Amino acid sequence: MANTEMIRAYIRDSGYKLQYIARAMQISTTALNQKLQGRTQFKLDEAERLSTMLGLSMTERDACFFDQQNRAERLMQRAQENRRRAEHSDPRAEQGDQAGAAAVRHPVLGTQPGGAQLARRH
Repeated sequence: MANTEMIRAYIRDSGYKLQYIARAMQISTTALNQKLQGRTQFKLDEAERLSTMLGLSMTERDACFFDQQNRAERLMQRAQENRRRAEHSDPRAEQGDQAGAAAVRHPVLGTQPGGAQLARRH
């Protein structure tokens, strides 16, 4: 969710009217108001257009549109995905990797569907 209070402050400081900003962003004034009230989210291209119009630095833009809550949610999703992958991985492949084996492809034949050939590392 965007930090709408911060965005409103930047808009106030810019001196632009909401109607002008909405027109420049190619959205209706109602749509802009819904975004500024947190009812709908800014699309990436809208966030870019508004940031450019307001002359925001990358840091300011990130603080407005990509706040800490969003970063924390993305990190949690990645951690959950990694856990799911670890739970569903093939235990034989893990044992082979732990024993010092590496997956290799035959240069001409390739590997058989469903698995890789293992060769000892020396």
